[in-house]
Amino acid sequence: MAVWRERWGAHWLSEHLAFVAIAEGHAATTAGLALTAPFDRDVLHLAVGRARQVIERTRAPFLLENSPYYVTFDDSDLREADFLNQFCADSGSGLLLDLHNLYCNVVNYGLSGHRFLDELDLATVVEVHIANGSELGGMYADSHSGAPPEPVWDLLDNLVGRAPNLRGITFEFHDSYLPQIGLDGVADVIARARRAWNRRI
Repeated sequence: MAVWRERWGAHWLSEHLAFVAIAEGHAATTAGLALTAPFDRDVLHLAVGRARQVIERTRAPFLLENSPYYVTFDDSDLREADFLNQFCADSGSGLLLDLHNLYCNVVNYGLSGHRFLDELDLATVVEVHIANGSELGGMYADSHSGAPPEPVWDLLDNLVGRAPNLRGITFEFHDSYLPQIGLDGVADVIARARRAWNRRI
């Protein structure tokens, strides 16, 4: 990560808190997609230590990105917003708040995205992601398939004026979906994101 930071002149580095390997006896199998780690104090302690190491080794700010839940853990100690707030306070990190990942959890689990924003320390948010998704195996998934749905724009409009350290909005888009959205569609998303950005002050 230090080499990447130096090579690209990155202003910050980010990563998800997730896992892909599942233990089966003495072996492990791959889950096939990134799964969100449980929000418990053991994971928090582990993540804080690793984030501090990244910051020390790379000499760059570190952001943790929230993920969509494809599995949940009933024995988690903390709610996600509390976990993220404590992680930032203990590690000196910030957040990359993926609003589409949040929307996936809204669709799949009936959560309130706006309440989640109210519970989160928005001063820690440095970057925001917007995207679209599609159904996968009976769940709504973060597939980066086109223009963000209206509820994601609503979340962005709610956020921009309340996140004093926000430095960027990223439109995540997989180029395999370009025939559906077109170059004009991509330009429209960027223009709308820029209008949201201009309302942040």
